[in-house]
Amino acid sequence: MKALRSVVVSILLFLFFPTSMDAQEFVEKITKAFEFSLNKIAAADDSTLFENKVVLAPVAVYEPAITLGMGVGAKFLFKPKGTSPETRTSNLPLSVLYTLRNQFIRYLLCLRNFVQR
Repeated sequence: MKALRSVVVSILLFLFFPTSMDAQEFVEKITKAFEFSLNKIAAADDSTLFENKVVLAPVAVYEPAITLGMGVGAKFLFKPKGTSPETRTSNLPLSVLYTLRNQFIRYLLCLRNFVQR
């Protein structure tokens, strides 16, 4: 039974995923579907601005204490105004989950990365 399942999965993967692109191209295409630019026009006009983005994705978790949880995760990617191109992108992750135990869980963490001097 297990062998039959892996054969079916292999056939489905072969039929639905193009074989002409490599794995990195495939991951980048999937990632682009979840990315949304916030200042694309302004960043195109001014080379000193970084294109701020929001990346959204579905989230599913399982932990015995909370059982199954589903929700959405988002990450805001930005660079503070006036920074150099060498400055690493800052990010602000946010997740909101609802569990089968009728719990709402939110997660928010701010991390800023700087170039070491």
